Amino acid sequence: MKQMTNALSNKVFYDEDRNIIIKEYINDEFKTYFENSEINLLNRNGIKCNVINKDKIEMEYIDHKDFYDKDIEINDIFSVVNALKKLHKIEVENIKYIDYKKIYKNVYCKKKDWSNCSIKESENKILEKAIKILKSGPQVILHNDLVKGNLLKTGKTIVLIDFEYAGLGNPIFDIASFITEHNLSAEQISLLVDCYDNKINKNDLLVVCAFLEVFWTRWALFKFEKTNREIYKNIANHKYSSYKKILESIEIN
Repeated sequence: MKQMTNALSNKVFYDEDRNIIIKEYINDEFKTYFENSEINLLNRNGIKCNVINKDKIEMEYIDHKDFYDKDIEINDIFSVVNALKKLHKIEVENIKYIDYKKIYKNVYCKKKDWSNCSIKESENKILEKAIKILKSGPQVILHNDLVKGNLLKTGKTIVLIDFEYAGLGNPIFDIASFITEHNLSAEQISLLVDCYDNKINKNDLLVVCAFLEVFWTRWALFKFEKTNREIYKNIANHKYSSYKKILESIEIN
């Protein structure tokens, strides 16, 4: 059995003999705010899986190619949009809205801040405005974590995996999540938005992008404090740098 090295938040193994993925959840204070709906959503997305116990699942292995930013093509953008639209149409009961403000208050704000990542007035304004945006408009099931390892290329389609952070909210969240997690050109961002919904407000999208960058900065700082792993420090620095860059191009009322 081979452990997957690209899994940060949990332990993931590949059983070659049975051709299955085994996932062991590593729970912490942060994850208590997400009611793990992964089993339900994997099954609804056509991925067979079984519960071993509350902290361990098995799922079928999907033959795929890794999703790399440098290789993103027009068809990949179409495939991502199709995958998101498919997810956003799913109707599942007992999926809750993720209260990001509560996470800030009860988890992040209790942790030590680095001098270069301290909470500033602009961050609180971004949080408040992003929460308003996410609570407005259509409320759909969101993936909430569209890092490259959670998108599998299978032929001409994209399969989404890892629904541990899934919850209800405005679909603009997942659009912003994909933008902030991938090195997209301005043309690719325009295509992504136009393909999903050309009525998306650009400033609202940038506000949510800024919110995501600072939110995952806080997550990385939290994980670094817990594990002392250098990779989380690097993520925090990268995310906070991106957050400051986005601030230059948005309006906060």
